[in-house]
Order: sequence, then C-alpha cells, then structure tokens
Amino acid sequence: MIAFDNIRLELENAVLRSGVHIESGYNEAVMCDPGCGPDCSEVEIELANAYDEMVRIMGEIRALEEEQAIAIETITHIEEMCPAFADMTDAEIATYADEQMETYADAI
Repeated sequence: MIAFDNIRLELENAVLRSGVHIESGYNEAVMCDPGCGPDCSEVEIELANAYDEMVRIMGEIRALEEEQAIAIETITHIEEMCPAFADMTDAEIATYADEQMETYADAI
C-alpha cells in the first residue's frame, strides 16, 4: 500500500504543478489585449511553454497510472496467493519490507 500511496502523491503533485503553470499562462494571456506589442509575443511564448509543460506532466501522470495499475495487480496477486499479507496493516507491511531489505543487504 505504501507504493500505492507514493504513486497517488506523485499524481496529485503532478496535477498541482501543471495547474499552476496553466493558470499563470492563462492569466498573463488574458491581461494582454490583441496587438499590445512585444509583451503579447512573450506571453504567447510563455503560454505555449505552459501547455508544453502540461503535456509533459500529463505524460508523467499516464506513466504513473500505469505503474499504479501494475502495483495494484501485484498486490492483489500476492494477497490472493498469501492471504496473511492481506490482513497486514500498512505499517506492518513497511516493517516487513524493511526487514527483507536488510536481510537482502546483509546477504550481498
């Protein structure tokens, strides 16, 4: 569940980051009347950059959603194979994972 929460936070952060850029670009574009001079061309470039950033962030969101789907499938599969894991709390899973990582690190 920790992986799921991390992916959810990444998605939320990506949406928040893109919203700020879009709102900023839109507000600046609205403030500029048609033909108002060089400022409009700068705002147009900034708006285009904001849209490019949004497209990039949306790509990240799609990739994270795919990772999330894989993580959910993996968790579901493990819980079906090993029902004891299904009853564990997030804290217990985190502790178990940490213990396994320590055991793995010691073996290396």
